[in-house]
Amino acid sequence: MRFAVLYFVFFGVWASQGRFMSLFYSQLGLSETQIGAILAIQPILSVVVPPIWSSYADKLRSINPASLPRERMFQLMLCLMVVLFCSQSLVDLNLLKQSAIFPFLFSLRIPYAVFTSAMPSFLDAMCVEALQDKSLYGKERLWGAVSWGIASILIGVLASVFPRMGLSVMYASMAAWATVNYG
Repeated sequence: MRFAVLYFVFFGVWASQGRFMSLFYSQLGLSETQIGAILAIQPILSVVVPPIWSSYADKLRSINPASLPRERMFQLMLCLMVVLFCSQSLVDLNLLKQSAIFPFLFSLRIPYAVFTSAMPSFLDAMCVEALQDKSLYGKERLWGAVSWGIASILIGVLASVFPRMGLSVMYASMAAWATVNYG
């Protein structure tokens, strides 16, 4: 599989949840401070966690050079990303007391961030390693930006057309984007 396709799928999945989460959390009645705390988890853990995951993948590779630890870890992380993100839809947040919504969402975002923060690094490393001509990296990576733009606009339009569906539009789009690659 060309990495352009993988970048397209991956960044489409990320765009399907990235841009609209603050609006979703606001509709749930969370304060700006709570929304900021939940959304700050990913960038904070993105500083600490990727070197740990990368070190672990390198250690696995040194034990068994024929293994593909980055690739397998990336696939596992993508699956966990979809499961953890979509698990919010499995609980009817309207049934939770207002005081329980923030701790519930906060607790889901921590493992989500732990398992997804290294994904861009793994994807970049896999792409550069696989390319014969390293100067083609930018052409492969470009498709992530294209996907991000398309997915952001498409999901924004779907959320506007079907406002009552709320985050379901993002869940469905995330699952669809991921299924394109692993379905």
